[in-house]
Amino acid sequence: MDSRKAFQEILKKTAVVEMPKHRISTFGHTRIKYFFISEVPALPDRSRVREGLVIAESPKIITPELLRDRFEGFGDDSEEFDRWMSEQYGQSFRGLQYKFRNEFHSAKVEYLPLAALRDNIRKTLVTEELQRSALIQGPDASWQVSLMKFVVDECMRSFSENIRNLDEHGYFKS
Repeated sequence: MDSRKAFQEILKKTAVVEMPKHRISTFGHTRIKYFFISEVPALPDRSRVREGLVIAESPKIITPELLRDRFEGFGDDSEEFDRWMSEQYGQSFRGLQYKFRNEFHSAKVEYLPLAALRDNIRKTLVTEELQRSALIQGPDASWQVSLMKFVVDECMRSFSENIRNLDEHGYFKS
C-alpha cells in the first residue's frame, strides 16, 4: 500500500475524544498535554495509554525557508506526512507557519478494555479541569501519525484567530 493510502487509513481510525478548551496561542508557545489511547493488538481486554506534551511554537508569518521542518520528534514518518499534509491542506497554511515538537513522556498498558480506559481519562480531564489537554484514540502502531493529525486539526481551529490577532497588531502591514 502506498503511503497516501496508508495515511488515509490511519486517519480514518483516529478520533479526538476530547479537544483542548483553548486554541493555539498567537503570541508565545502553547503546551498541550495529550493522552493517546489504543487497543493492544491481540489483547482485547488491555489498552495502551501514552502521555506527553505537544509544544506549538507561536505561529510565524511564512517565508520560503520556514516551509521546511514543520514537525520534530514525531518519528520516522514525519517528513513524509509533512509533505502529504502540505498537499492536502497547503492553502490553509498560507500566511502562517506552525511548528510543533512532541515530548513523549510515558506509555503503559492498562488491564482495561479501550472504552473503560477512555471513560476513566475523560473523567480525569473534567475533574482536574485540564484545559490544555486532549484525549486521542487511534491505531497503536501508527500513534505518532494520529498525533500529527490532531496537531494539524488544532492549527486549523486556531488559524483564523491567529491571523486576526497578528493583523490587529500590524504584522501584515507593508
